[in-house]
Amino acid sequence: MITITRLVLILAAISAIGPLSIDMYLPALPQMAQQLDGTVSQTQLTLSAFFVGMALGQLLWGPLSDTLGRRPVLLGGMGCYAIASLGCALSPSIEVLTALRFVQALAAGAAIVASRAVIRDRFGGDEVAKVLSMVLMVMAVAPLIAPILGALVLIWFEWPAIFLVLFGLSLLLGVLAWQALPESLPLARRQPFILSQLIANYGRLLQDRALLGLLLSAGAMFGALFSFISAAPFVYIDLFGFSETEFSLLFAVSVLTSVISSHLNRRLLERFHAEELFKLATGYVALASVVLVGLSAFKALYPWGTIAGLMLFFLTLLPIAANALSCAMNLHPEMAGTVSGLFGVMQFGFGALMGALTGLLYNQTHWPMVATIAICGVLSWGGRYITPVAKK
Repeated sequence: MITITRLVLILAAISAIGPLSIDMYLPALPQMAQQLDGTVSQTQLTLSAFFVGMALGQLLWGPLSDTLGRRPVLLGGMGCYAIASLGCALSPSIEVLTALRFVQALAAGAAIVASRAVIRDRFGGDEVAKVLSMVLMVMAVAPLIAPILGALVLIWFEWPAIFLVLFGLSLLLGVLAWQALPESLPLARRQPFILSQLIANYGRLLQDRALLGLLLSAGAMFGALFSFISAAPFVYIDLFGFSETEFSLLFAVSVLTSVISSHLNRRLLERFHAEELFKLATGYVALASVVLVGLSAFKALYPWGTIAGLMLFFLTLLPIAANALSCAMNLHPEMAGTVSGLFGVMQFGFGALMGALTGLLYNQTHWPMVATIAICGVLSWGGRYITPVAKK
């Protein structure tokens, strides 16, 4: 029988395919725009297309994993992801790359939604939040190393090599999952895949105000993250004047703050309920939004005030995500895959919207990025007030 530690490491590695797909090629965005004759906005659309693909794909993959089981959905997704990654490396234009990034995201969504559902299959109550915190903490190493790895690849190769690395990694993870990850959803708990029933299930979930509040709070935080991801390469490299390597290190430090807080969140779950920590974290992020705007406006601190404000803001990203998803799946444990899919829709739907918005508003200053992130922080705080979360 697989141990908890091994399960966490495998699920974290599989879930990391999402942030790796997003963050590893960030240092290459300016180079890609130049070589593929694309504008800043067109290049940022390769990110937004990925976010849209992840969001739409999980609407289907979540319910399918409730019907077929987690293992076939996960393995199928990894195989399709490998093929799409190879296609990205061979893309002749920014338009083709954008389309293939969408396909790549559809496939990645299968692995991510199935891995989250596995956790709810095996654990219950606040244990879900604890395990999710562990997975997210390990998974968050990917955004730490991905830009650095991408920058290192660019020292010797050009941007297509980054997608070749993702191709090889997906094959490796697929083999690992096939050998080591057992099926977690018994036949007796599977639900038939009937379109009318699927629509009815989503309708039922969307009428749950407690669930909607959780989805809004978590989705808004990921909207802030993807706004940062979309704009940071241009702001840090072109505007602040950092090199690709310096940008990668600063990006890694920004994410590291959330890794530390995720570890703290797991410890606090031994004394407090996930609902309580969720409310505390969303209160903090509202305050952090104000601090971010204030530090960014203080010219004497430019650009370090903005950088510090972003680090403080993203401190609660993973705690909000872990506690919100735990509470959401505990509200409807019989539809863990569907809830996980809906969570992914909000996560990457907000990401696509805010990432595209930040790109469209880009005016050679840091303010579109800062303003979008601060608004997302306020929205995350507001989600907790839609309705109180009932303890299960």
